[in-house]
Amino acid sequence: EQRFSGGTAEMMAKSWVVTNAAAGLFLAVVLILTITGESPLNENFGDLQPGVSVGADGRNSVRYKEPEAKCRVGIAGGHVTENKGAWNICENWLDSDSIVYSFGIGYDASFDVDVAIKFNSMVFCMDPAITQRIFDKQVAKAKYKEGWSKDYLLTFVPIGLGGQDKEVKFDKVGGRTLPEDAEISSSVKGRVMPLEQVMSTLGHQYIDVLKIDVEGSEFDAFGPAGLMWLQTMHPQQILIEMHDRFFDDGKDKRAELVNALEAHGYSIKAQSAKGMELLLIKE
Repeated sequence: EQRFSGGTAEMMAKSWVVTNAAAGLFLAVVLILTITGESPLNENFGDLQPGVSVGADGRNSVRYKEPEAKCRVGIAGGHVTENKGAWNICENWLDSDSIVYSFGIGYDASFDVDVAIKFNSMVFCMDPAITQRIFDKQVAKAKYKEGWSKDYLLTFVPIGLGGQDKEVKFDKVGGRTLPEDAEISSSVKGRVMPLEQVMSTLGHQYIDVLKIDVEGSEFDAFGPAGLMWLQTMHPQQILIEMHDRFFDDGKDKRAELVNALEAHGYSIKAQSAKGMELLLIKE
């Protein structure tokens, strides 16, 4: 991991203009290649449509930001469906330089919109079971600040989180993964990837918040192979909904996952009333 101290702030500020110019040129090249079908985004993300901006503002979370204060727990999301979709989050650790990965959107983008509005943070909203059109509808429904027009802070990416790069069948109603031979009318196929592969494709070396609501796939994503990224990358906050109730050995799966995260320096800072959503932080 790379750490930038206050002594490098002036250098970073001076390079900001150059960085943005380079990012703009990079995006233009990516869009041209996407249209011609030669972009690496096509290989990694399937049918990303031309015009979908991936990291369009040029932000790259290379720096590691040491917390300047103790975590102040607040709430993000939950204003669309009677507090469902609300997450505990360290609100004083987020700002306009923060990068947030939000895996699992479904039909509630309140968390993503709330983070963008409150903190001006860039949020990458990832879900292989919905489309850009559905996502746009959820964003419109979740907006609560009249006149807010910073939709560019919200980037939809049709990819899921998994232990390996593969195609998976989902129930597009509930978002759960399905057996390959499952025959139900609401099924849809999508791509999942390990976290480090997603970050590499999006050009990020670091992220500040990792939010995961993937309907039971978290145990696959955080399996032995899936935890390798924790050797080099340490998001300050991991927000995760545990779906141990989906499995006969769910309690064991949950305990193993929490123990693995604690072994990498994380601790549980807060949890929801029912104990399903956890906020783990690294101080």
